Amino acid sequence: MAATLGNLIRKLKHFSTTHDSKFHLIIGHLVVIEEELNRLQPYLTDAEWKRDVHESGSKAVTHGKEISRWVSRVAVLAAEVEDIIVTCDLHLLNIGDSTLSKLIHYWPFITENDHLTVKIQTFLSRYSQSRSTPVNEFHLPRTRGNEHFSLALTDLLPLLIAGIGIVVRACHTSFITSWPYRLLGIDFVQLWGKFTKGVKKEFKNLNTEALSMQLTKDVQASKPMPEQDSRKAIEMIIGSISMLGRAKELEQLELWLLAAEEKESPTPTVIAVNGEAGIGKTSIAAVAYESLQKHFDCHAWIYVPPNPTSLLQDILRGLLKSISVAAPENIDSLDEATMKQTICLLLTKKKLLLVLDDLPTQQELEDVKDILPSGCRAKIILTSRSHIPGCTHDLVLPSLTPQDGFHLLRKRAFLESQNYTFWSSIESEANEILQTCEGLPLAIATIGGMLSTKQMDAKKWSKVCDMLKEADFISLSYADLRPVLKSCFLHAASFPSQDEIPSKKLQRLWIAEGFVAQPDRMTVEEAARLQLDELIQRNMIQVARVGKDGEVETCRVLEPMREFGVRRSEQDLVSVVLNVGDRAMPQRVHRLFLQVERSSTNNTTIEVDKLKLSRLFSFLAFEECKNQIPSIISASNFKLLSVLELQHLPNDTLPDAIGDLVLLHYLGLRRTRLKVLPLSLKKLRRLQTLDIRDTFVKGLPPGIEVLNMLKYLLLAGSFSNEVVNVETKIEVLNHLLTLAGVKLTEDIAEQLQHLSQLQKLSVGEVRSNHSKSLSKSIDKMVYLGSLTIKCFPGEKIQILSSSPLECLKKLRVGGQVENLLDWVSKKRSLKYLYMWDCMLTEDPLSALKHLPNLVVLSLCNAYEGEQMQVDADGFPRLKKLSILRCKMLKRWTTIKEGALRKLETLTIAHCPKLTVLPIGLEKLDSLTSLEMAEMPETFIKEARELHSSLPKSSILSLLVRDTSQLFPTRPAPKRFPMSMPVNQMRKVPTREFPSYESKREM
Repeated sequence: MAATLGNLIRKLKHFSTTHDSKFHLIIGHLVVIEEELNRLQPYLTDAEWKRDVHESGSKAVTHGKEISRWVSRVAVLAAEVEDIIVTCDLHLLNIGDSTLSKLIHYWPFITENDHLTVKIQTFLSRYSQSRSTPVNEFHLPRTRGNEHFSLALTDLLPLLIAGIGIVVRACHTSFITSWPYRLLGIDFVQLWGKFTKGVKKEFKNLNTEALSMQLTKDVQASKPMPEQDSRKAIEMIIGSISMLGRAKELEQLELWLLAAEEKESPTPTVIAVNGEAGIGKTSIAAVAYESLQKHFDCHAWIYVPPNPTSLLQDILRGLLKSISVAAPENIDSLDEATMKQTICLLLTKKKLLLVLDDLPTQQELEDVKDILPSGCRAKIILTSRSHIPGCTHDLVLPSLTPQDGFHLLRKRAFLESQNYTFWSSIESEANEILQTCEGLPLAIATIGGMLSTKQMDAKKWSKVCDMLKEADFISLSYADLRPVLKSCFLHAASFPSQDEIPSKKLQRLWIAEGFVAQPDRMTVEEAARLQLDELIQRNMIQVARVGKDGEVETCRVLEPMREFGVRRSEQDLVSVVLNVGDRAMPQRVHRLFLQVERSSTNNTTIEVDKLKLSRLFSFLAFEECKNQIPSIISASNFKLLSVLELQHLPNDTLPDAIGDLVLLHYLGLRRTRLKVLPLSLKKLRRLQTLDIRDTFVKGLPPGIEVLNMLKYLLLAGSFSNEVVNVETKIEVLNHLLTLAGVKLTEDIAEQLQHLSQLQKLSVGEVRSNHSKSLSKSIDKMVYLGSLTIKCFPGEKIQILSSSPLECLKKLRVGGQVENLLDWVSKKRSLKYLYMWDCMLTEDPLSALKHLPNLVVLSLCNAYEGEQMQVDADGFPRLKKLSILRCKMLKRWTTIKEGALRKLETLTIAHCPKLTVLPIGLEKLDSLTSLEMAEMPETFIKEARELHSSLPKSSILSLLVRDTSQLFPTRPAPKRFPMSMPVNQMRKVPTREFPSYESKREM
C-alpha cells in the first residue's frame, strides 16, 4: 500500500513541476491533497504490517479486519486520484500552447445561452483525442454588438474525471479574468475545488480512523545507505558467491558431474537436488553449472514450469546459444520431429551439461531422456521440491547447521569486520533469529540483508526478533523497505520467473515509471542504480550474472519472493501479472505484465474486448505472447501509457495511433519484425527511451529532433553490423545519454559536437572523411563511458582525439584505424576492449600491456603479424583474453614473469598457423579455463599434454570445440529457415555476436 501512495505522491510532485507556471489554481488544490497524503503515509507501514500479521493468523491483531479494509480503501482512493491526475496531465499536454495560441487571436464567438460552452467542450474534447484534427474545423457563428467578445482559449481545460464528469478550469491571469467564466455559466475553479475538497475530506477520515485503530507512526522504514557503503555491500555479496554452509554438498555435486564414465552409457547421469523452497537448490546448481560448464561441449539451463509444452524449444535454444549459433526465427513453429532431429545432430558424440530447474514431475525428465542420442555423454542436474524417481544420484539439502547459520547471518549483515563487542551484545537476538529461520538459507540471508541497513543498535535487532515471530521473513523484509523501494521490488517481481532481467533495462524502466527518488547532487540514473543495489543488498533481488569488472549485468527475483510480490502488487493495485487465458482482468489496473504460461497451449488467445486497457499506465508483453500483441494494439485505447514494451512483436509496422500516446516515456520494440516507424512518433514529446535494436528498421522518421526529452536512443547493437540512418537534427537532443547504432554521416559527425553529455556512443559505417569531425566530437564527450566505432568496409580512418576520456570503460573498434594502438594505450580507465578487422601490424599485446584496469581483451581478425608476446608484469588485471581468427599468427613467445597474473579464461580459435602454446602458460595460477576451436592438431595435442601433466589439484580446465562439421566456412543467411538442415546453420561471427565473449547488451 505504501508503494501505491508513494507512486501517487511522486505523480503529484511531477504534475506540479511540469505545469506550475500556467495552471497554478489546479496546483494549489493538488498541494492540499499532497499534504493529506503526507500526513497519512506514516501510518501505512504499521497498517501494512498488522494486515500481514492478521492474514497470517500467527497472532491476534486488534482491529485486524478493520485495518485490512482500511488499507484497501486507501489503495482504491489513491489509485483513483492517480488516475485523475494522469488524465489531467494527458489533456493539458494534448491541448498545449503551440496550437491553441492560434486560437487566442481574439476570435469572436457567440454567447447565446449555454451552447457556446458545449461547443467549446466538444471542440477541445475532439482535439484532445486526436492531435491531427485541424484547427479550422471548429467554427462558431459571429454576432454583432454586446454579444461579441474576445475569448482567449489558452487555458480552457476540459477534464472528464472518471465517475465525476467535472470540467476543470485553470486560470491564466495574464489573459483572462473571472467574467468570461460567469458569462459561460460555469465556475470552473469552484468545480475543481469541490472535487479536491471531497478527496481531502476522505483522506482526513482515513487519518481519523487510523488513530481510532491505534495505528502508530513510530514504525519507520530504513533510510537509504550512502553510495560508498552500498557499492561496498554489493562487492561483498558478489564476492561471496561460494556456498556458505554448502561446501560439502557442492563438492559432492561437482564430483558426480566430473566423474568419467568407464564406457559410453546408454542413459544420462541424472543428479537430483531436492529440498524445500528457499533451501538453496537453484543456488547450488547455479554455482556448479557456472564453474563446470567449461568441461562440456554443450550446456543449457532450462526453467521447467508445471505441464510445460515448450520444453524442446527451450532446450534447443539453450544448446544453440552455448555453441554460439543464432536460433531460428521460427523455432516456436518447428514440429516435434524436426526439433528432435536437430537436437540429436547437435549432441551426437558430445558432452552435455543440462540443468532442469524446478522440475515438477518425472514425466518431464523422461521426455528429455527420449530426445538425447545414444552417443551423447550427458549429465543432468534437476532441482525439485519433491523426490523424482529414476535419478542416478540424489542430493538432499538439509537445513544449515547453527554454526553455518551464524556465519551466513554475519556475512550478510556485514558484521565480519565489526568489533566483537557489538556481536556479543546481540548474540541472544541472533540465536532467536536463526531459530525462527529454521536454518533456511534464503530466510537467513534476507534478514541479514535487512539488518545490514541498520546501525549497530541492539534494540533494532531485538525488534526484528519480535516482528519475525509475527509474520514470515519476506513480509518483514518488505515492510522495512522505503515506499520507493517497494515500488521497484514489486515491479521487478512481475517479470516472468525464468527471466534474467538486464539491470540497465530495469533501471530505465524504473525511471520511466517514476519509481526513482532522486537525491540532491545525484543524477536519476545514479539514484536508480543505488536503489537496485539496496534491493540486492537486502536479498529481495538476486544477482544473476556479473561482468568481469564486478558490475551486475542481470538480476532475477527468486520464486518465493516473486510469489509474494505478484500477490502484493495486485492486492495494493500497483500492477497485475496476467497469464493469457487464465482469468478475467481485474477492475482497477494501472500496470499490466502480460505473459503466457509455458503450460498454456499454443492456440491460447486473448479476448481483447475483455481486457480493460484504457486506464493503463504501463503495458509490458513478453515473448511468449508475441502472437497475441497485434490484436491488443489494434483494439486498445492506450492514451495514459507511460511505458510500452512489445518485444518480439511479429508486425512489420506500428499503427499511426502510437503518436496518440503522448505521455509515453519508454517504448521498447527490440527483436520485433518492424521495418519502418510511423511519422506520428514525433508526437511523443516526453519519450525518454526508444529501443529498436534487432529490428529491420533502416531509418528513423523525420521530426525526431522535437523529442527533446530523449535519453536513450538504442538503434542497433554494438556488435551488430546493422546501423540506422538518422536524418534529423540530433544536436538539439541535449538530454541524450545513449546514442547506439547510428549510421555516421558528415552531418551527424558534426552534430555530435553538441552532445557533450553523451555517456554511450556507437557509430557505424564510418568513413575516412568523417575522421576529423568525429575526433573533434569525441574530444568534447567528457562523460563518455562506452564508445563503439565500426568502419565502412575498406575504409581506413584516423582518430585524432587528444582527450584522455577519463570515464571511458568500454571500447569497441571494428575496422582499420590509423595509429589505433597508440591512441588506445593512453586510455588508462579502460576495462573492456574489443577489436576486430583492424589489420594491425604492431603486436597489440606488447602495445597494450600497461593498461592498468583492463579486465577483458578480445582480438578477432585484428592482427596480421606473425608473433605475439607479453612482457613482465603486463596486463595486471586482465581476466579474459580472446585471440580469434589471427590467420598469420605463428608464434606466441614466452609469457614473462608477473604477466597475466589474474587471467582466468584464455580462448584461442581459428588461428591456423599457431602450432605451439606459449611457454609459461602452466605458471598462470589464476587460469581456470583454456578454450580452443578450429586450431591445428599440434596445438591441440600440446594443450592436452600440458593439461594432463598438471597435478590433480590444478584448477585449469581444457575445452576443445569442434564445429567444423556443423558450420560451413562459406557465408550463409543470418537466420536459417525451418527446412534448412543443421549442418547448414550459420556460425555467428564473433564481431556480430561474440561467441566467446557472449555479452548480452542492455
